[in-house]
Amino acid sequence: MVNAISAYAKVDSMDEILIASLHALGNLDSLTSTAVEAIDAILMSTTEKVLNWTVITAFEAMRRDSCQATLKKTVRNIFADTKRNDQVRIHAYLSLSKCLDNLDIQAIHDTMKDTKSSVGVFIASHVGSIRGSWSPSKLQLNTSMDNIQVSVNLKTLDKSLQSSYFVEYSAFNSNENYGVSGEATIIYTSEKMKPEFFSINATIDLYGRSFNLLEIGLSRRHMMPNQMQQGEMPSSLWFGNDVLGAKDTYYRIFGTTIGLGLESLKDTVQTSIMQIMSGENHSWNFNAIEPMTLADEELTFPSLMGLPYTYDLHAVEFDTVKLLLLSGKTPINEIFESFFKPPFNYKLNIETDYEVEAKGGISLGGNTPIAIGTRFNANMNNRVEFGVEVGSNATVLADFRINFPSNVIESTGINANLFHYHEAQGVSIRLKKKGQAVETKKKFNPTCVKCQLTGLQKCSLVVSEQHLWESKCTLEKIDPKMEGYELQIINTATGYEMVATTPGSDFRREFKLNYIIGNAEKSENIDIGYEVKFGKLVEQGRVVVGMKTPTTSPSFLPSDYSVTLDRKTNSNFAKSLKFEIKQPKENDIELKIDVSRLGSFATNCTFEARHIHVDFDMSFLPDQLQVNGMCDVRDDEKEIIDKCKLAITHKRPDYKINMETSSILNVPKRTLEFDASSSSEKRSIFTFNLSSKFADDIMNGRNTVSMRLDNGEGIYTGSINQTNKMTPEIATSVLEAEFVPSKSPAFTYTSSMTCDGKLKEPSLYDTQALLSVQSKFKGVILAPIEIDVTKEVDYRKVKGKFDYGWTGSSNISMNKKPILWSGTTVNLRTEEGILTAIGYSKDARFQHDFMSHVLFRQKDVGTQIQNTTFSLKKTDIIEKKVQNIAEGSVNKSLVCRSLLDFEIFEFGHMEILDRNVVDWEQLILLHSNEFKLFQEMKEFIGKKTHYTKFMLDISAKVIEEKQKLKFEILTKQQLSPTCPASNFNFTL
Repeated sequence: MVNAISAYAKVDSMDEILIASLHALGNLDSLTSTAVEAIDAILMSTTEKVLNWTVITAFEAMRRDSCQATLKKTVRNIFADTKRNDQVRIHAYLSLSKCLDNLDIQAIHDTMKDTKSSVGVFIASHVGSIRGSWSPSKLQLNTSMDNIQVSVNLKTLDKSLQSSYFVEYSAFNSNENYGVSGEATIIYTSEKMKPEFFSINATIDLYGRSFNLLEIGLSRRHMMPNQMQQGEMPSSLWFGNDVLGAKDTYYRIFGTTIGLGLESLKDTVQTSIMQIMSGENHSWNFNAIEPMTLADEELTFPSLMGLPYTYDLHAVEFDTVKLLLLSGKTPINEIFESFFKPPFNYKLNIETDYEVEAKGGISLGGNTPIAIGTRFNANMNNRVEFGVEVGSNATVLADFRINFPSNVIESTGINANLFHYHEAQGVSIRLKKKGQAVETKKKFNPTCVKCQLTGLQKCSLVVSEQHLWESKCTLEKIDPKMEGYELQIINTATGYEMVATTPGSDFRREFKLNYIIGNAEKSENIDIGYEVKFGKLVEQGRVVVGMKTPTTSPSFLPSDYSVTLDRKTNSNFAKSLKFEIKQPKENDIELKIDVSRLGSFATNCTFEARHIHVDFDMSFLPDQLQVNGMCDVRDDEKEIIDKCKLAITHKRPDYKINMETSSILNVPKRTLEFDASSSSEKRSIFTFNLSSKFADDIMNGRNTVSMRLDNGEGIYTGSINQTNKMTPEIATSVLEAEFVPSKSPAFTYTSSMTCDGKLKEPSLYDTQALLSVQSKFKGVILAPIEIDVTKEVDYRKVKGKFDYGWTGSSNISMNKKPILWSGTTVNLRTEEGILTAIGYSKDARFQHDFMSHVLFRQKDVGTQIQNTTFSLKKTDIIEKKVQNIAEGSVNKSLVCRSLLDFEIFEFGHMEILDRNVVDWEQLILLHSNEFKLFQEMKEFIGKKTHYTKFMLDISAKVIEEKQKLKFEILTKQQLSPTCPASNFNFTL
């Protein structure tokens, strides 16, 4: 096959065939002697037909067999030839760098002696980027770059704007064995300011291998001069046209060059550009149709019946673009100049059509006289049509239009057909079920969602039968007469006017905005009026913004603002807004707001340096409800005083409610007083007072809070007093709380806490602390109740060791009778990895004893083993019976190498109530290319057995240079030995 392709790699072959054959040779892993001779002949050819891009493509033909001695000698000579194009020499260097020897390194050093050479600058950037790469795929290349010495001058020139350069970014995680890298190549030539070549490459490193996901290369070739003359320019100054063609590009997926067939599209674009630049045309038409094969596959496999299984899929895509540009009286080639010389008018009609057709199927006995199977046909299409228009004249500064020439702006259709068939002697027959009636189409009524604001509607239609499904969705005009959207900006005598409409529509949609400019000495006003017509609704309004800067103000910024809004509709519904900001003094601000909308709202705000004052009045339906309020806040650094008043008046029926609040926070005295009250015309609704005082040192002093609430029917009082005292060894806190409801006994709560940190046995312990708490609650809840709680916790740390222990006990009594007492002892020896906990709880009838023992062992770095045993027993004190509630053990091992590389295994055994036994195993394993989850549980209840098992195994490994992916799920459940187990297995 290599020799067959090499037969087309000849200088006298057509350009398209020559380029295609060189790309094909580059996709092969090795070259034969015939292929080497063919590539070498192209590289050494001096004919004009062998363009620079052809030579570069010949370099790429040896990219997978880059150590061929014959080709390396020729490439080295091209690289050393200073008369060659810079792009060719740089590509020659890239080809040599894949398999460097001493002669190549000597040639590279000779080239870099010229510090002004673009080639040398590129080599410096390439060597520097490769040396800093973390990608494993560049490890061998990185090692070979150590023998190349880069001049300091070249490293400096590498940052210049028009220098060719190479950049690379990479990251790799050695623990998880994965990484990514990306690189880009940009090549300039000395005679051009635009880049001559550009390429990007993305690579991922996974499972010990590197995968080249995508590589794209773009090159500009200097084409033959186009015979075009511009105006008075003499024919001797014909200009060349740089065009990017399909033959100047390559696309590689997973390292393999693919052809996208864009030649026809390139020719269409080039012809259109020549048409625009060629003279006095007043219209320009662009039509392009680009077909593309998405899939053309057919696979055949043998079956046990002797007949072949055939799978086939065929998919084709068609893209169509139609553009029509009309320039009125202005030539097309003067389109950009005319934007600054009105009048002008341009119209651009755009029409796109996208369609995909697919068919395929599965058959038994395909391509034989007898076949049976299932086939499908599917089609999807999308069509869009609209236009854009831009114009200007003496009165209209700008006129923008979006035109809809057809009633349907966008349509999308999908249909699919799935059927069974059998074929005998070349005749295909669709199969129907026995007794099946004649198929009839079921048509669902179209549904449309309308939006009158835009004048458009979204409609959908579905047609269905037994094997056929069709769907169509369209974006349409509600009114077929509507031409589109138009926006005009008009210059008036006093300012500007902007008008937005939907021309041609029977439904009114019109929005006008008038901008009136007014200037005065040291002031500037903005006056904006608007008018909206939407169907039968008509609304008019005006917004006036005033800004004034006093003559004494040193700042150029306005100090006074005012905003006024007046609004009126055809239903006599009015709304007004007045907003004013003034700055009478340097640190003072006055704010006024007045709103009227079938009622009124007015607010006056004053902001001084340490004073805020707000007055507000609101009325809703003026004959019904009125709200008046005031809030005043003063801050003089020592006291913060605020007073607020609120009055609500309802005239039908006539009543008035007043509410007042005030608070005084005295910072030096550390006091807070808060008062609130509410009253109507006839009675007081409530009064509330809160008074608090805090000690200078909260941890050493007395803090008090008291409150009083009078709701007119009773008085409620309450108080909280806390006294704290702290010394270096002993801390005490006493809390007293009381709540006295109206006409009911008081509720009291007292708590005394002491923490004694005195070291009583310094020879044994580093730290000792005894915490004692005594609490009492007293009150009446249906009946008098008194609850006493006593707790003690003795904490200690062994001297010189990280061993800790604490003992705790608690007693609870109600109405002087003990109801529950408990005790706990916990010891933790961290150096030995042992934790023990023993405790009990006891009431008048039963005692519960529990025990837990945990052993931690560090086997090595990242490996930990944990063994736990536990038991819980219940004793009937009266009948003197002992019952095992639960006992068991759990063994767990953890191996953690990193956050994404660990293994956890757990085995457990537990007996419940002397007759239930539960055994379980669990495994969680995660590596960079493997994940396992295993769970198994057995429960024995007398003679009955419950058994469940679940396993998930996902792994991806490289075996003998091939990737293998495994995905397995296994579940099993069995309720008893006589009941069959239910299983579900899935392996991929």
